[in-house]
Amino acid sequence: MTSQFYGDTIYYSVLREPQNETDSKTYEIYSKNTKKDTVALLLKTIDAGIKMNNLKSNEQSLFWVLQDSKEKWTLYRMNLNNHLVEAVYQSKTSPSSIPISVALSNTHLIWYESDDSLSKGHTYALKILDIEANTIESFHDDIHLMSPYDTPYINDSIITYLKRNNSKNSIVTYDLVQNNFVGAYAPESSILSPMSDNKHMIWHDGFGNANVYILKEL
Repeated sequence: MTSQFYGDTIYYSVLREPQNETDSKTYEIYSKNTKKDTVALLLKTIDAGIKMNNLKSNEQSLFWVLQDSKEKWTLYRMNLNNHLVEAVYQSKTSPSSIPISVALSNTHLIWYESDDSLSKGHTYALKILDIEANTIESFHDDIHLMSPYDTPYINDSIITYLKRNNSKNSIVTYDLVQNNFVGAYAPESSILSPMSDNKHMIWHDGFGNANVYILKEL
């Protein structure tokens, strides 16, 4: 199961395994209104071998990633006003074989992706979907991932990512609406899960017994 909470609504998916030989595995997406205590079925997908992850919602849209039995993945979008579903992006048009891990604001959907067009040592780009324009652009800035499964961070229009330059990692923030850099900082500590708004940067330096850092006034 994967789930997402937005406003008064919880969106979640349910995997139903076949009960007999004639049945198929199904994935279902539901919405639950926490004020009215009502549940609605939004989508039912039947496939012999799929995995669903990255269920994300904002005011107008619901996004998710489906991986089929042949390890191919597709990014889908549902319009929450009319429940129409469209395929936004697919592994057959992407150099990344690993299903993407997305982050969402009301205006943009972003994810990391390997990019064979980049120079040696700089193998990742940040993909940016402008939801209203329905266009995808690539953002390059020596982006560094600790893992190919890393998820980028977006707060309103501000994205946060790791940049590696001369073997040194730094946290960078960029405003997609203003098209300018907000700030950059290279801490001495390790950097995991960086996030920010237009005034603060936050990150931690490990797992388990880790330290959390807050940098104020970018």
